[in-house]
Amino acid sequence: MHSSENSTPNSSSDSPCYYKTQISSPSEPHVNGPWYHGELDEADATQLLQAAPTGTFLVRKRGHYRFYLSFVDKDKRVKHSPIRQINSSYFLDGLKFESLLEIIENFELAKYPLRRMENESCADYLEIKYVCIRSYEPGDVEYMSADRGDIVSVYETDDDDWLMGRNETTGAVGLIPVENLEPLVLEVEDMNELPYFYDTILTDAIHLNPIGSFLLRKSSKGTDTYALLVKTQYDLVEKFLIVGSPSRGFSVAGRQFPTIGHVLNRYCDRAISGGVRLTHAVCIEKPENASNDELMTMSQQFDDRSRKRADREDAYSENVESVTNLMASTSAMRKSREDKHWKECYLTLSDLSIGASHLSIFDSAGSKRRQCIDLSSSTILWLDESVFAADGCVYISPSFPHQPSVYLCFRPFSNFLHWIKMLRQRSIFQDSPPPISQLSMSYTEFTTQMSILFVDIEKYRSDALKSDNLYSVNVLLNGTKICASPSFAPAANRSTNEMPVVVIDSRFVLPCIPVCHNGLQLSMLAHSPTGKRGRPCGVSPLISLPEGENSVAINHVPQSDVGFTFRVLRQRFPVLSIERYAPLIDEMRGNPSELFRWPAHVLPQQHKLFLYTCISYLFSIDSSNMAGVFRKIIADVLSASTPEDVFRKDSLATGIVTQTLRQSFNTPLYEFLHENSTFLQANSNGGANMESVVEILVDFVDEKLVTLPVASKVLAIAAACAQHRFESEPHLVKRTLSALLVLRVLNPVIFSSLSGSVGSQLAKAVQSCAKASASLTSDANITTAACTMRRMFDRVIANADDQMIETSGQSAEAHTEWLACISHLIGFSLTLKPSGAASASAADVGDHHVSMPLPLFELIRLHQ
Repeated sequence: MHSSENSTPNSSSDSPCYYKTQISSPSEPHVNGPWYHGELDEADATQLLQAAPTGTFLVRKRGHYRFYLSFVDKDKRVKHSPIRQINSSYFLDGLKFESLLEIIENFELAKYPLRRMENESCADYLEIKYVCIRSYEPGDVEYMSADRGDIVSVYETDDDDWLMGRNETTGAVGLIPVENLEPLVLEVEDMNELPYFYDTILTDAIHLNPIGSFLLRKSSKGTDTYALLVKTQYDLVEKFLIVGSPSRGFSVAGRQFPTIGHVLNRYCDRAISGGVRLTHAVCIEKPENASNDELMTMSQQFDDRSRKRADREDAYSENVESVTNLMASTSAMRKSREDKHWKECYLTLSDLSIGASHLSIFDSAGSKRRQCIDLSSSTILWLDESVFAADGCVYISPSFPHQPSVYLCFRPFSNFLHWIKMLRQRSIFQDSPPPISQLSMSYTEFTTQMSILFVDIEKYRSDALKSDNLYSVNVLLNGTKICASPSFAPAANRSTNEMPVVVIDSRFVLPCIPVCHNGLQLSMLAHSPTGKRGRPCGVSPLISLPEGENSVAINHVPQSDVGFTFRVLRQRFPVLSIERYAPLIDEMRGNPSELFRWPAHVLPQQHKLFLYTCISYLFSIDSSNMAGVFRKIIADVLSASTPEDVFRKDSLATGIVTQTLRQSFNTPLYEFLHENSTFLQANSNGGANMESVVEILVDFVDEKLVTLPVASKVLAIAAACAQHRFESEPHLVKRTLSALLVLRVLNPVIFSSLSGSVGSQLAKAVQSCAKASASLTSDANITTAACTMRRMFDRVIANADDQMIETSGQSAEAHTEWLACISHLIGFSLTLKPSGAASASAADVGDHHVSMPLPLFELIRLHQ
């Protein structure tokens, strides 16, 4: 087991080992070996050794006193073993050596040294790309074979006749003659000088070549336009428009390049579509003075080598099912369009040995597959619960037009969190690290990144607003609705000259949005009194959220006072490996109330609720390891509570527990209220016979709680803490549960689900029922519904003792994205000062200085 160079040794927060500037660093060792590369980070070392044979190695320095032996192991993976220098000795895997050379001589896998090139930086020789213009078949294993058109990355050029490089088409590494290669970045006066350029050619000319093959031809879009044809799937060739000329440069999707070679070089290093890079140029011999008709004929004459490759590719694709790994399966619901009804379905997630991941959709387990989605070329959007009045919904959009998009809904919410993690890891626009310029950090520390969107819609003004209509707002990201506001009536005009206005006052937080360039737009819908479907009556300008910026803040105020007033904040930050979050996890388990006290006081309401939500997500995913955190937070707030105000005031514990319970109850309770005929009749007749309605609702909650383990566990933890706080007054334990479940969760859903006065009447009746169930009154003197609720509370309390057992350990599934969000929000709070009501309550926190262990502070800084 080899540690990463960025891992932090275990130590306490006050250990002097964290003050590295106080440690005198040893001098640079005198090393003459060709394998010593000096200062080199892990990312560059990995790229140097990528695709090299087993036993290839180098030694590099990192920092003042640490070295690394980087090598290719027997499984063709690059490993990095730390070497520590203490005085004049070196230590590797606990063994002592007198020099770096002695380590190399005794290390079994250090067989083939990778030589360092003098007077050139890593970037200078890692990025040189060539195209093979003549095929080369070597007779020795030290040399690399290459077919005409293969892209070759060269990283050693110390010989005039030979180059050391990697064939990007095959992955082979070795020597190749210089005369067989031509630089990819090449200045030409005429595009016909390029071996992969054609005036006219059929698309079929690329089909029998491997994925990643490309060619360039003229486009029919006009003068100085070209089409880059790229094979991105077994049966798909995509076209990309390039505008420009050799004299003035080229443009692709708004990005400028000095030569066509720079265009190709960029997409040899980066995916151009669906994770596919350019690896092979389709070069067909073109005799001088050949006519266009002759070229059309020649474009269909493929050489035998291309046909052999196609045969191997087809043979492999036929057997792909035998190398498919089934990763997960579940029942879910699907719909093809937003206005369709949900249908039950069965999903399977499979990883293919060729690197792709497929999401297969069936009507039921064992039925014929209905749809197969290649996740490596798909975008995934997390949908707010307001879109379908349900949690756990995603929208999956493949990049290719012939593949239909799909909406999916997962139940329960903990299952959704599990699946959204797996789907995000396999989709595009999620795994590239964000640009960080001020932090000294290797890119290999990033596992992915998180992008969060905050939208705050204030109001909409327009002369077209009608007083008898209701109005709602849809938030669209790249044309897809990701959240929707409730409906509001226009405000009464203050004067005859004042323009009509609808006060929206709605706020949304969308995690896991794609990290690419996004376009956001608001759409206003008018709803007539007849209840017809809303029609668009106004849109905002398209707001650009560029790819290259970690933080984008836009405060939009309409011109001429017509349109939307809203704010948008997009924040992006890295997600690290689970080991890097050890300081945060330790502090959460040790003193969570103190850790979150300052953020809970100063964060804006949107950010504060999202902080509570992230903590609740961790509990939903791994309740055993998070139970101790919840127990301490709840115990802290109960210790300062009186019997009269138990969980009736806003607090850290109230916010976290409320968010956890709402994730379990919101969707099933909303659907129950809208689908049960009793509630529909009560809504239509003004709330008559409310007592029977309350009985039905309480029976539903009692039965549902048994099937919701997350909600049951968090209520049992609250009951255990209340028993400890009010041990001589058992009825106060039920009052604690009533405040959490009824006051904080059930009643808000009832208010928002049932229109008119019925929602208010039902909420009051349920609150009276809860009050009676938590009183000292005997069962004979309370209603049937109150007795049912009392039995439900007793059942929760009976399980309270099980929640007092301390458990800790490594989670079976590390959802580091929520730890990253918590780190980011804590870091954001450190930049804020309390204002308004928060300023008054900040006296409980003390001064504005927030203390935390140094390792935790360093972690927080990485996410700011």
